[in-house]
Amino acid sequence: MDQSLHPRLDKILSDLRNSGFNVIEGKCLRENTGYVSADAKTRTAEFMDFLTAPEVDAVIPPYGGELATECLPLLDYEKLRQLPPKWIVGYSDISTITCAITVSCDYATVHGPCLMEMLANQNDPLTSGTLQRLFTEEMGSFSQKSSPVYQDYFQNWQENPLTGFDLRRPTQWRSLNKQQDQQAPETMRGRLFGGCLDTLVNLFANPYLDFEQFKQRYQLDGVLLYLENVEQSPIGLKRALLSMQYRGVFDNLNGILLGRSTGPEDAQGQLDYYQVIEEFFAERDYPVFYDVDISHYPPNMTIVNGALASVQLQAGKGVIKQTLVP
Repeated sequence: MDQSLHPRLDKILSDLRNSGFNVIEGKCLRENTGYVSADAKTRTAEFMDFLTAPEVDAVIPPYGGELATECLPLLDYEKLRQLPPKWIVGYSDISTITCAITVSCDYATVHGPCLMEMLANQNDPLTSGTLQRLFTEEMGSFSQKSSPVYQDYFQNWQENPLTGFDLRRPTQWRSLNKQQDQQAPETMRGRLFGGCLDTLVNLFANPYLDFEQFKQRYQLDGVLLYLENVEQSPIGLKRALLSMQYRGVFDNLNGILLGRSTGPEDAQGQLDYYQVIEEFFAERDYPVFYDVDISHYPPNMTIVNGALASVQLQAGKGVIKQTLVP
């Protein structure tokens, strides 16, 4: 982590300790080696130490980072399968780790706010309630409503280390079902799985992410796939979706949730994000909701990979109820 971000990190860690959490810092946390905190072996070894330490209940990286993919072959999946699971929380490139461990080790993992967003005075209930949701017991449930407003740009934490979210843009969940009666709710139900499209597109059907195995494991409940686009242009997004389609990613699903896109516009102005998803998913035989609170533009819902969820959309507002069923 760049030193200019340490003031914000210090404030957040202080907030957590003042709230009663025992915070253990990793040795890599404050380091910065180019675009990563340390080499892959060092990062993976520290991560494994946290996952195997009895006193650790959750591992929450500061933000997404880069190239978590290079850690995948270094993880000891067999050892993790023999140990009590720990929460792993985050988004962006953290999806690489959370999804691989959910599939390989049957851990429930979380796509949700990153550590650097967890200011004690953060002005958003989706974010401020993240850690409390991790205390949900097995077979317990929690529900989240869509945000009223969201932030539509990336803040500069170096210049404003203690700033909270700037939530101004009205949130409106949408459905690809053009015939939907706005007064009647549209629903989907199944086991949640997903994260950042930009990184997952490279993982589906490789040795560390056997999504077909996950779908077979939960075929009685069915699967809800959720994805969020970060940096893909409309053309890049179309390529990514086609690549996943050719590998069967979108087959045998109960529904799809797409987060708010933060990708760039088409330089030629000939294609946009909404055109891509509306055309690509138009003929699916399951519901597709988009502009959901799953995004690099906050706030983010706490979404548990493996949880049994019921999702309802009505008149632009959404509700997700998740039950932690083994």
